[in-house]
Formats: sequence, structure tokens, C-alpha cells
Amino acid sequence: MDPITRLLHVLALAVYLGATLALTLIFLPAAAAIEDPALQRRVLAKGLRPYNMLSFGALLAALATGWSAITDLKSLLGAGFVAGYRGYALRAAPAAERAYPRPAPTRRLG
Repeated sequence: MDPITRLLHVLALAVYLGATLALTLIFLPAAAAIEDPALQRRVLAKGLRPYNMLSFGALLAALATGWSAITDLKSLLGAGFVAGYRGYALRAAPAAERAYPRPAPTRRLG
């Protein structure tokens, strides 16, 4: 991952986490202190709109830069990228089978 992409990725995650913390620690308690339900709904609707846009944009940027990093990693490793995950999947399969056993086959009537 080149430095610009890494910086964008970290900034996007910081924006998302900062906005979420501000929402939960500042905005929602302030909105809960409003006693009038109609006013509370208006304040929430007005305040959540920028949060939704900001958090969605930040998550989209974090995903895009993360996908870019995965693509760079795949091109760097070549066939070893898939082989590494195949080995992981084979090692994880027995544990997954124990955790989520297959249902017993049912007998068909008729």
C-alpha cells in the first residue's frame, strides 16, 4: 500500500470512529435530555443526517482503500495469495465442522 493510500485509509477510519464517538457521547445524550418528543424528533432528524453522510462516506473510503491494498497484495504474492488462504481454509474447516455440524439427512416419505 503506497503512503497516500495508507494515509487516506487511516484518515477515513479516524473520521468514522470520531463521528461515531461524537454521536454516542455528545449528540445522543443531548437529544435524550430534550423532553418534548416532537422537538426531540426534529433535533435527531436534523443531527443524524450529517452523521449518516459522513459515516457512510468515511466507510466507503476505508473500504475502497482497503480493496486497493488487497489488490496490491494479490499482485505482489501472485499464486501464493490463493495458496495461503487455501491452507488457512483447510486448517479452519475441522473447527468449523465441530462448531457448526451438518444436520442429519432426513428420510423422504413417499
